[in-house]
Amino acid sequence: MPVLSDRIHQPNPIPADLTPFRQMVDRRLCIAQKGLDEARQHLAAGQAQDVDLVLEKIDEDLHLLRRRLSSETERRPTVLYGRPDAISEAN
Repeated sequence: MPVLSDRIHQPNPIPADLTPFRQMVDRRLCIAQKGLDEARQHLAAGQAQDVDLVLEKIDEDLHLLRRRLSSETERRPTVLYGRPDAISEAN
């Protein structure tokens, strides 16, 4: 029987290669930031209808990012540390 102190359970494992993952997240956040800048410009110009459209797009983009992040973490196995046989026990 495994001893809990022999391992650390991480409910949200981090991908082994973070570079592509971080790049994807950074791109999506950059797009959201540009949308917020655009919304501010429309707001300053009194273009309320355009602000609403831009905010809807930002909301959709953030929803898609949340789904993507959720699917990425669900696809990856839980990481167990401390024992060489810990991975096989997790499966």
